[in-house]
Amino acid sequence: SDLSQLNLLTVPVGPDLPPQAIDWKGAPLEVLFTYDIKWEPSDIKWASRWDLYLYMGDDQIHWFSIINSLAIVLLLTGIVAMIM
Repeated sequence: SDLSQLNLLTVPVGPDLPPQAIDWKGAPLEVLFTYDIKWEPSDIKWASRWDLYLYMGDDQIHWFSIINSLAIVLLLTGIVAMIM
């Protein structure tokens, strides 16, 4: 469907929509990407705005990440030791 015929002020976007077609004739093309945001009032206090993302409700330690970090440190230490 041609979006220019829909007479919209904004173009709907989302993961379920196909990519927007670009009329390209083989010449160098500059695509400008812009977006708008809409600020909405919230009852969340400024100091606690990250609590939702930082709170670990199940007190789970991420063992895979810890072991992975230690393995990388040991690997890089071994590489530096071989170079020296």
